Amino acid sequence: MEPAIRIEDEWRGIEQLLFLTTLPTQAGPEIEAIGQELKTLRDKVITRQRMMLNMSADGQQLGRIHTQMAEHLADFPSDGSSMSRSFDHFVSDDGVLIEPYQDNWESLQVPASVGYSGMALPGLLYGKPGYGAYILVAHLLKTDYLWQKIRMQGGAYGAAASTHGLEGIFSFLSYRDPSVEKSLQVYEDGLSHLAREGVTEGELEKAIIAIVGKDTRPKSPGEKSVVGLKRRLYGISDELRRAARHEMLEVKVADVKREAAVLHENADKAVRVAMAESKVLDKAEQLFGRKGQKRIIVPM
Repeated sequence: MEPAIRIEDEWRGIEQLLFLTTLPTQAGPEIEAIGQELKTLRDKVITRQRMMLNMSADGQQLGRIHTQMAEHLADFPSDGSSMSRSFDHFVSDDGVLIEPYQDNWESLQVPASVGYSGMALPGLLYGKPGYGAYILVAHLLKTDYLWQKIRMQGGAYGAAASTHGLEGIFSFLSYRDPSVEKSLQVYEDGLSHLAREGVTEGELEKAIIAIVGKDTRPKSPGEKSVVGLKRRLYGISDELRRAARHEMLEVKVADVKREAAVLHENADKAVRVAMAESKVLDKAEQLFGRKGQKRIIVPM
């Protein structure tokens, strides 16, 4: 749904797997050309200006390590640019604007008795009003409705809901799922149920405690260091985190119902993905009016 996620899929997802199957298997000019492209990419990406060093060490050793690492990093090439960049769109090297995928359905055919499903729809960015309620909607669905309907009744190994604040997306998934077509419907039904029925004050309080507790649990020095680096890269300041936590603590049952209703209304904009064997895909495509959908045969 977002250009950044499309790029990640092309790097790490099915798109990458399909690309790898097209590569030549024997050494020759084509392999040499690919090697040259990788070298060009390396030279462009790995420069001093693009590096950020994160160190965790004993305080008495940190100064010495810092000096040694600074000397080591000085050996890397410089491209004369600044690491700080701001942009609101993605453009490839040849100047082509990278857009999100436009289709709202994808069928991936695999020879397996269990499958995987996913649904993504527009959500909220981290720090925006209502984001705290979105986190609670995801938690409440994952620990109750999805657990009951998809895992206990449907027989799937697991199911989840989550909100992705950096991209403004709310998503669902099931895995090792024998009833992919039913799970895709459960996601929408779960939002409808939560918007209509809500939860008790006690259930909401337990959910808030669980989420805040997870965020504030003790971390090792190394873990703190990595988390701090990621927050800096993503632009998540302490002030933003404090504001988000304060909003979380103030969420009421009515807020959860309201945001669940908004998400349910956005279901018509959702992107759905099913990975399963042929006969299960037949059921899913028929259920959602995608009969005749072009499928991607995943190489195994």
